[in-house]
Amino acid sequence: MATKHKKSTINISDSWSTSLKPGEVLAKIRSFFVYHNIGYEKLNDQEILGTQGSSLSTHFFGGWLMSPANLPKKINIKLKTADHTVKIETRITETLGLEKMNDSLRGEHEEYFIELLDALKKEIPPST
Repeated sequence: MATKHKKSTINISDSWSTSLKPGEVLAKIRSFFVYHNIGYEKLNDQEILGTQGSSLSTHFFGGWLMSPANLPKKINIKLKTADHTVKIETRITETLGLEKMNDSLRGEHEEYFIELLDALKKEIPPST
């Protein structure tokens, strides 16, 4: 799992392969998005783009008063099928748009992003 910082932007990414069938992977991603209240921007066999949280409510209430699940972010999942496996590449990007982010808020974002990726890996387990 990789964490990158560019200005105040946070990106967390990970990739793994699973032995689940492509249709099963898509179904699990759909149910994962519903469970975690993630909206779709794009959904097809190769790429799923989602958003979670709200910039408006974050700017109105302040990032420190909100749950990390409600802070704005984009989720990008790419799927590649080959030899009875599906490779899953994920990236979660913070879209709050702050020039500077204090360490506490940054830490909350990173921790939640890692929890979200771990939950997705539990739904779609890596091949053994």
